[in-house]
Amino acid sequence: MSEWKRVRFKSDADDIRPIYKPPAQPEGPWWCSGEAGDGSYSILIAFVKSVDTLMQQWPEATNLDIEDVEKVTFSTRFPKPDWWKES
Repeated sequence: MSEWKRVRFKSDADDIRPIYKPPAQPEGPWWCSGEAGDGSYSILIAFVKSVDTLMQQWPEATNLDIEDVEKVTFSTRFPKPDWWKES
């Protein structure tokens, strides 16, 4: 059974930040992967434990591409954010 979902989705181009209440942090790490050529949206990658959480953090999210994964992984393109501490 997978613990995480790796989701690629479209988000507002104006403000890509997730909605959450500090001092808490987003459920998992996230990155901006690109944007539309006309600037109308951004493409984000986020690790979350549920689609409900994704929609709470990014209510504007559309075109969800969801992959169930066992754990959060990092790469040179998507490095571990300094702020994220796995719980």
